[in-house]
Amino acid sequence: MGKEIYHAKEDPKYQSPYVDLEEDRERTLPDGTTLPYRYVHGGFGGTNVKFILCFPEKGEFKGRFYQYLSPFPGPDEELASVDKQGEDDIIAFCLKNGAYFVESNMGSKAMFGPDPEPERVYQSSAAVAEYSRTKAMEYYGCTRPYGYVYGGSGGGYKTMACIENTDAWDGALPYVIGSPVSLPNTIMLHVQGQRCLRRVFGKIVDALDAGGSGNMYEGLTENEAAMLREITDMGFPPEAWFLEAAGQIDDGSLQVLMPLIKMGDPGYFEDFWKVSGYLGTDPESSAVKDRLQFEGIVKSVHGPGSETDENAVDGRNDVNDAWQKMMTDGNGAWIELEEVPHGDLYLKGVNIISKQKLIMAGVIITCVGLFINFIAGSNMTLLMIGALLQNAGAVPISMLASLLIVDCAEYNEWKGMRRMEGTLGSVNGFASKVGGSLGTAFVGIMIGLAGYDASAAVMPDSALLMIRLLYSLIPLALYVVVFIAMGFYKVEKDMPQILKDNEEKRAAYLAEHPETENK
Repeated sequence: MGKEIYHAKEDPKYQSPYVDLEEDRERTLPDGTTLPYRYVHGGFGGTNVKFILCFPEKGEFKGRFYQYLSPFPGPDEELASVDKQGEDDIIAFCLKNGAYFVESNMGSKAMFGPDPEPERVYQSSAAVAEYSRTKAMEYYGCTRPYGYVYGGSGGGYKTMACIENTDAWDGALPYVIGSPVSLPNTIMLHVQGQRCLRRVFGKIVDALDAGGSGNMYEGLTENEAAMLREITDMGFPPEAWFLEAAGQIDDGSLQVLMPLIKMGDPGYFEDFWKVSGYLGTDPESSAVKDRLQFEGIVKSVHGPGSETDENAVDGRNDVNDAWQKMMTDGNGAWIELEEVPHGDLYLKGVNIISKQKLIMAGVIITCVGLFINFIAGSNMTLLMIGALLQNAGAVPISMLASLLIVDCAEYNEWKGMRRMEGTLGSVNGFASKVGGSLGTAFVGIMIGLAGYDASAAVMPDSALLMIRLLYSLIPLALYVVVFIAMGFYKVEKDMPQILKDNEEKRAAYLAEHPETENK
């Protein structure tokens, strides 16, 4: 028994086409020229099917059309290509090559989820193709146009379903098929390489670049070389590391594939860390060293920044970005934690700013404010701006300085010394009081040396200059010293290991001396 071919023209569901918009439009090309075309939007009565047809001018038509199938159908997917520009403008490509463009929403009510009628995709697409021919023959007065359907990733599967089950097209081009052979293996291996090789991208690129040794394994550790060799053997081109080093390649669609991976082998995600033989059970493996587990306290929660336009058309409909529709858009929402781990962490989508960097940023802001104070002269607006920046920069400095004392105490314990939080805090407080006293005395001495006379009717220029310097460049110079000093603060990057080791020491001590636990 032969395969039953679907004939869209005979399907009673698609006998009531309609057009709700038909008008002349223009597309602007990268060189600034315009491309006129006839735009048609419509659908089929009694169904959810909607479509667009974009016809080139009558003198440009060459008797064919291209119908694009996006990876995911959707309620308004027929409009996804309308606003494309440049090399992504597939409508312009069709028009310039004498073809009219066809796209539909494939009859879908929703972007994702199972469809009780999976055949709807190729049936509705075939119905749109056949109706487009009717409109083309009316518009151009031509014979039956040739039609070609194409799509990538999920659209590639849909393209194969269309050409195998219907007679609506004369050719098809499925591409970048998301088969189990390629997905998720290629993406997972690539992301593994990003993690394991992130510290040596520069070495790899230098070796491959002009004048390099040509040996991209040179200078790599045994594990790094093995990882690079495995990725290369899987077909990842070495030249792509230039893009990696420039930060132009990300994790791709792995985020949306993870639920499917977990469904395929749910036990793996626990076995990897517990069953002997997996890298997750080797304490010296990069997987264990990069694994991040910690308990934290949520300090603040920040909601979305602005409301999204529910009526906006989502133009992400090609192989590279259609999967992003499956991700939830936080729209600027974020959370802040009281404490976060530091060091050489492998994290994506998370911003961790260390105490050291926050203090150094505060110093920079303060220095900018102080410099504005110097150049402001008698300009009150500039003086106010300088004061605001100076005070804003002082916030992280004053707030985080005490936390550095805690870091120092942890470091002391790690080195086998007394923690000395009380002593460190007392010294800090004493130094602040002494510094404040000496600073006040320094101000009086300097303006005195500059010729300041409180009883003088006119203050000498030297005194005025010294006053300006005392609230601008002189404290700025001291803050530069603070900035340089903070650059040598290296304890924080080792703090996760320090805290872990200290906790293990305490636990071991309590195990040997249980009587001290509540003391």
